[in-house]
Amino acid sequence: MSDLKIIAGILLMMFSIFVSAQTSQNLLINGDFSNGDEHWLTWVHPDASAYGSVINEEYVVSITDGGSQIYNVQLMQTDLLIENGKTYLISFDAYAEEPREISVSAQLNADPWTIYHTSGNVHLNTTWQTFRIAFVMHNPTDSKARLVFDLGLSDIDVHFDNISLTLAEAPQPPFERGVNFADWLENFWHISQMNFKRYTKKNFEEAKSLGCDHIRIPIDLFYMTGPAPDFQLDPLLFLILDQAIDWAEQLELHLILDNHSFDFEITLDYLDQLKAVWAQLADRYKNRSDLIYYEIINEPHSISDSLWNYMQQQVIETIRAIDNKHTIIVEPANWDSYLNLQFMPAYEDHNLIYTFHFYDPFLFTGQGAYWDDPDRTNQRDVPYPYNADSMPDLLPEFYGTWIETAYNNYPNEGNDAWVQSRIDIAIQFMVERQVPIWCGEFGCLQFNCHQEDRIRWLTTVRTYFESHHISWAMWEYGDGFGIFEDPRELFEFDVNTPVIEALGLTVPAQSEYQYVPDTTGFVLYDDFLSQGIFHASWNTSGELNFCSEDDPIEGDFCVSWSGSDLYCMMGMRFSPWHDLTQLKAENYLLHLWARCSKNDAKFELRFLDTDTEDPDDHPWRMHYTLDNTKITWDGTWQQIQIPLIDFTEQGAWEDGNWYTPEGKFDWSHVERFEIGTDHHSLNNIRLYLDDIRIIGPVSEMQRPYLDAAVQFSLDQNFPNPFNTITIIPYSLPQGSHVKLEVFNMLGQKVSTLIDAEQEPGIYNVEWNTVNENNDKISSGIYFYSIEAESANHIYYEIRKMILMK
Repeated sequence: MSDLKIIAGILLMMFSIFVSAQTSQNLLINGDFSNGDEHWLTWVHPDASAYGSVINEEYVVSITDGGSQIYNVQLMQTDLLIENGKTYLISFDAYAEEPREISVSAQLNADPWTIYHTSGNVHLNTTWQTFRIAFVMHNPTDSKARLVFDLGLSDIDVHFDNISLTLAEAPQPPFERGVNFADWLENFWHISQMNFKRYTKKNFEEAKSLGCDHIRIPIDLFYMTGPAPDFQLDPLLFLILDQAIDWAEQLELHLILDNHSFDFEITLDYLDQLKAVWAQLADRYKNRSDLIYYEIINEPHSISDSLWNYMQQQVIETIRAIDNKHTIIVEPANWDSYLNLQFMPAYEDHNLIYTFHFYDPFLFTGQGAYWDDPDRTNQRDVPYPYNADSMPDLLPEFYGTWIETAYNNYPNEGNDAWVQSRIDIAIQFMVERQVPIWCGEFGCLQFNCHQEDRIRWLTTVRTYFESHHISWAMWEYGDGFGIFEDPRELFEFDVNTPVIEALGLTVPAQSEYQYVPDTTGFVLYDDFLSQGIFHASWNTSGELNFCSEDDPIEGDFCVSWSGSDLYCMMGMRFSPWHDLTQLKAENYLLHLWARCSKNDAKFELRFLDTDTEDPDDHPWRMHYTLDNTKITWDGTWQQIQIPLIDFTEQGAWEDGNWYTPEGKFDWSHVERFEIGTDHHSLNNIRLYLDDIRIIGPVSEMQRPYLDAAVQFSLDQNFPNPFNTITIIPYSLPQGSHVKLEVFNMLGQKVSTLIDAEQEPGIYNVEWNTVNENNDKISSGIYFYSIEAESANHIYYEIRKMILMK
């Protein structure tokens, strides 16, 4: 090979055409051959026989002997400026006299002939085709580079036209930086378990203040539909989504509605459901602003590329039959892998954005992930970048698994260059296809990696995205991949500043959080879990429905629970946790309504405190046993009021161990409230719960839920059912902007009753059953909602009413 290199070098120096390095957008000269073969060279190895000429303004390489190597016949242009860090697009038209393969590369034009990028095999047919090959220049800037077409190994002639080498450009999405609002409308078994108040308009404002211009909302649409064939979406979804879209439009934030129904294998059997849910969403939002986007499904997997591409095309056509306005986001199979972008078809619809997800190398970004090990005991402390001295040993339980394979590959993959080379695959797709592309998810789970390593990876990925014009949305706002240091997720106190800086966002002002004792009661559940209270149940079987319409005592919904095993629990996590010391000292009570038909039913009601890092500390419990000695279980609603001082210490359960009481329960750090099936299962038993609160002492016990001096409230309309007129009461503890609206069962707005600033007080608004056009409406079930926004609080509530004529 050394002799061949010497010969090639001599011949190249003899025949190279020296031109000035190009600085224009098209770096090549005379790519359409309108000036003959000026600046082009056909180089032929002595073992081959060929010549090039321009015929009818196309370049023809006539080959009688292609030699023994693909580089034995070459068409090239030299002295090209190719700069480090920039993306380039090679484009050309070509055909061959018979089908054959060629190769295209950008190279150093001198020994050792370093190849900057090669296309691999390019398949030519007997008709003209246009080829696009994109690459990112990772080598040092070269002002004397060359573009080479390798044509050896075959005696079939090749025709070229319209060859160009350009700085890459591709259409861009209308948004750049975003975040996923996860664990809101997904991660539940039924829509009734959604945490409706997980996010509010204030969170949208926070995201915008960081510098985000879009929000992606993952939605488990498949868990919100009725049965086939209609797959009717639950009206509750529209009440929440309509509100979220209102917030986004008011704040001029782009909003991606992502069908996050991905925790099962996608098959052709789901096509009808896919089409049905998107037909409903498209019909509902076809007239909303351009800020709304439709993402067909998150991370399709366990399905072939061809079948998924067919299904996706069917959904595109379904949406377009209803809505030609809104942009659709399409994705590849194999979990939205950038590796599978290449297998996506060239969809004819041009109002599309292509997406992919990025979590590589996964041994680092996913270490300690719950989907591999609920106890998070798997491989951890993996450094980034790879460092042999700090690399943990592979745990024996992972021998023979994919984790062992990833572990063995990590010395090669745990570095910036490898990460960037993976992103290059998406960049090449974007440039070659000339389509906008967006990374809908990227992130690093923070539990078991070092902070500085996480920051390094986020910085590398984010800056590389942005330097190549890839828009992105971080996974996620809260929880394990999120932007907070503390699970309280308080924007003014807990933001992880280095993470925000790594993302190139604006760091919000932070201060030290001061825990102070609660001075008033608060709501845990009233139709929905209250803001700052998160669903945290352990229910291995049966049904736990937080939006049961089965005769609630107050409002529209109650909790319905049945069929659960022994030692399950309905849990509520407080964020931030509550300091109940003062309320306990002032004889406050736990208030709730309950009904159950089993006369000897027995349940545990308990508060849990926080579990600190002290090995002698545990999540200690204060409990109260609720049984037929304290309540009459006769199937009717029973009011229960238990003074906090009546709860007694029970002990703690942690990591499979029971700890007897030690007098260590901390009322100043109460993190959870739970109701547990510690005495029997709920087989053939149904427990109903409603209106769960911490209320004031005896003087407030008569009607605590109407005490406007301490809380916002939206109360039941009266009369209800009603005929022509009904009254809607609500209370404001402070001046607020109030929006009071009425919706039908489909979630469509019927009337706006109030949209104005109001002073603190108790209000009664009359509605005379007319719509926005002052037309009388028909009988049926309607919803009414309030959004009251004060200087430091946003209150949102929904209730149901019945119009009977």
